[in-house]
Amino acid sequence: MDDLIDKLVTRITADLQPDCGAIGEWKTRALQLHAPELLPGDRAAELLDWAREHPRWRLTVAECASEVCAKPREAGIYVAVAIVEELLEEAGLL
Repeated sequence: MDDLIDKLVTRITADLQPDCGAIGEWKTRALQLHAPELLPGDRAAELLDWAREHPRWRLTVAECASEVCAKPREAGIYVAVAIVEELLEEAGLL
């Protein structure tokens, strides 16, 4: 799943470029476009299971659970974007 997160980071980082025009809309685009494309079918639920067991991301899953009530696919997409958001904040990109 790390490779999937890396791909999502790459796509979202492209949205953060000044010439893209989507800086303020990065999260909406991530939730509606990028994450669903990278997490087809059961992949979002697989990511959710992976993140629940991951030492670093299990807290992120718990935080997301308090923010959103969704089916496994939607929850997996939401968690994936939350993980990317945390990584981008650490990198100083947000």
